[in-house]
Amino acid sequence: MQYFWVFTLSLVTFFSKLLSSTEWVPMMAKIFHVVKGELREENTSEFYNGDVYIVDAGMKIWVWTGSKSSVDEKFAGAFISKQMDLELHLKKWGG
Repeated sequence: MQYFWVFTLSLVTFFSKLLSSTEWVPMMAKIFHVVKGELREENTSEFYNGDVYIVDAGMKIWVWTGSKSSVDEKFAGAFISKQMDLELHLKKWGG
């Protein structure tokens, strides 16, 4: 039960930061689940401890890493989100 409580608090903290952002966040943000180094688009708002998720809200990208996710999943999430950020930067500023 303690793990569920900690997970719920992190999810609430994540979404409260998302919603309290001073920048406009589109209502249709895309949620991606990192599975074996690949992105799988999700239609859920439930994140699990052993997984990594990337939330693409248009002009901002967030990475959520579960406390039980593997080092490989964390690395893949960081690497893919960095690529997404670079693509976003190139679209915005050209290059």
